[in-house]
Amino acid sequence: MTCQGCANPEGGIYTIGCRACTLRDIARGPEFFASLRACKLTPAYMARLQLLGSVVEDVHAEVKAMAKTLFTGATRA
Repeated sequence: MTCQGCANPEGGIYTIGCRACTLRDIARGPEFFASLRACKLTPAYMARLQLLGSVVEDVHAEVKAMAKTLFTGATRA
């Protein structure tokens, strides 16, 4: 069963405590785009990533996969 936010990811609903919703929120957020522009993990972006796990590189990979899904229509693999 998916949460209400995941059932309609384009609907703008984010469920607190849902990992996929949090990944979507980060992937659409200013910290992610600032990090992309800087070509490095910025301190603000790393702080957001640490909310989901202690290994920021792993969470960053999840956020990048979510961004790919959101912005290109690709399916998550």
